[in-house]
Amino acid sequence: MINEKSISTLEDFDLVVFGSTGDLSYRKIFPALYHRLKEGQVKPKSRIAAIVRDASAISDFKNKLKKSLTSTIENVDTKILEDLLSKVKAVEANVENGKYTSLSNWFSKSSNKVNVYYLATPSSVFGFIASTLDKSNLINDQSRIVLEKPLGKDAASSNSINNEILKYFKEEQIYRIDHYLGKETVQNIMVLRFANNLFEHSWNSNHIKNIQITAAEKIGVEKRGDYYDNYGALLDMVQNHLLQLLCLIAMEPPTILNAEEVRNEKLKVLRSLRKYSKENIDKRTVKGQYTRGNVNGKQLPSYLEDIGKYDSETETFVALKSYVDNWRWKGVPFYIRTGKCLTEKFSEIKYKKPLKKALQSDTIIAICMQRDPKESIPEWEEIASIGAAVQNMYLTCSAYNIGCYWSSPEAIKHLNGYLNLKIGERCLGFLYMGYHEMPSIKGMRRSIAEKIEWF
Repeated sequence: MINEKSISTLEDFDLVVFGSTGDLSYRKIFPALYHRLKEGQVKPKSRIAAIVRDASAISDFKNKLKKSLTSTIENVDTKILEDLLSKVKAVEANVENGKYTSLSNWFSKSSNKVNVYYLATPSSVFGFIASTLDKSNLINDQSRIVLEKPLGKDAASSNSINNEILKYFKEEQIYRIDHYLGKETVQNIMVLRFANNLFEHSWNSNHIKNIQITAAEKIGVEKRGDYYDNYGALLDMVQNHLLQLLCLIAMEPPTILNAEEVRNEKLKVLRSLRKYSKENIDKRTVKGQYTRGNVNGKQLPSYLEDIGKYDSETETFVALKSYVDNWRWKGVPFYIRTGKCLTEKFSEIKYKKPLKKALQSDTIIAICMQRDPKESIPEWEEIASIGAAVQNMYLTCSAYNIGCYWSSPEAIKHLNGYLNLKIGERCLGFLYMGYHEMPSIKGMRRSIAEKIEWF
């Protein structure tokens, strides 16, 4: 566990959550705020505005939020919960003469605090929200804006969104984030690599046969059908979560361990990714949809039944074989897989290392980092048996000082990196990407999406 002395208490702030009635807010953002309040990081005068679409939703918002938090948080502390609810005010998102009238009135009672706008909405409205905030005179040097992935559907829409946001906010005020990067195992990748000579010296093509990155889910799209059908597994998982993991695994050690240097090294990896071509796309990619079936004894509908559209070709499963063409990873395949309605829920990163000298030549040792169900790093898993008794060993990164989170099965609930943005600090793992990273990622996604075939 990280020393409690490292938990910072913040100055009073104002937080405005757009999309406050959505899945992300109920399952991630408000539970994160609850845990930060419980840890004593949120001062008494901090306030939270939950933007709702119309006045009819205001009266019932707190009751719905309370019910959601009670069901989401294990062993909820009712005192902390009531304290959080007292800080939250539902504010109508009404626009009059191009301005947020109700939100402006809410801010009129505030002093000059840091104000954070969290856009838990479709990226298609990011530009409109930023523009309306500007017209409402609600942006100043103390403002921050948080943009959740995905930022657009392709390079053109992504550039358009970023250019629009940059009209109203400076780059250092913009936080493009991916909450997946707050998972403890993701944070531990840097510890495993850069703080451990045992692994860093063998972290290259001379010692590693392949690297596998898997994110499997047992559930379907559930209530996210409208969103998911517009994006699919490539945009929802691969071009953000999984490519970011690939970057952390493949990047060179940064000269200084700060967010800017880490991002620069990740960008080098993205630029080194081998492009897909018409000649190799069929051999290196697979995608598909889940159909009606049985998962662990439970009968589940098909994707088409879940979304109510029977002509959709949106993928819910993707498998890719990629290469990073630089000196460290020459010839090492990176296998990326993600899918819904699979038999297990797990996220893991595995690298396979042949031990030709120590044991027989057909023996392979795999190092496997799993996010679920434990935040630990299972080590030395035998893949190809030669009859020797091999026992799984577990290494747990329990203390480190380069990440933004501490031990938890659901690391985003701490959201310490999110709190960093309120005081203007850049967090290593929590930042999604810089503006210069995005063309590389979007270009790779487009090259896959335009050529990939169904199985």
